[in-house]
Amino acid sequence: EYTDKIRDAIKLRYQMMPYFYSLMYQAHEEGISILQPLCCMYQQDPHCYDEAENFMVGKSLLVANVLDEGAKSKSIYLPKGDKFYDFYTREVYEGGQTLEIPVTLDSIPLYLTSGAILPMTSTICHNLLEDKANDLHLICVADRDNTFELYEDDGKTNDYRNGVYCRTKISMSTESSIKISFETEGVYPTDIESVLLDV
Repeated sequence: EYTDKIRDAIKLRYQMMPYFYSLMYQAHEEGISILQPLCCMYQQDPHCYDEAENFMVGKSLLVANVLDEGAKSKSIYLPKGDKFYDFYTREVYEGGQTLEIPVTLDSIPLYLTSGAILPMTSTICHNLLEDKANDLHLICVADRDNTFELYEDDGKTNDYRNGVYCRTKISMSTESSIKISFETEGVYPTDIESVLLDV
């Protein structure tokens, strides 16, 4: 009876694979963990020091775990110094407050941070070694300047060591108008054929 809920969660994970894969590359290059406790990113907020359930995925996404069996609601503290946007509704919340939200068994509360750049795909993937994402759904929270480096390679070999990769620096400027630019490096032929800017 839970198969559909599990399938939907796995599908969301596959849709976020452009983000995850880029974070894995960043972890490989810089030693920065993909998953971090809130206190790493929000060191100025003492309320984050004892947070044991919620965590960051990269700098753009806060995940609020629902761990209590049969929970009908979830208390979520949003750190000071940022704005947070509900991933599903895009409703905005100021940091430094605690939300009480209704939840069900299939709830995965997610919040985008200020300036978030979150690359996703709409392509339905079942096997990352065989299926390639050919579209990019780029969510941009355009309330502050930011950059993100999207990383692609064949996912199978060590050819990336010989420059067979594609690194795309995505820059978002919000000074007078919103500008999003792309600067690419490497010789790997990207699989992306279309880009949807979700700003």
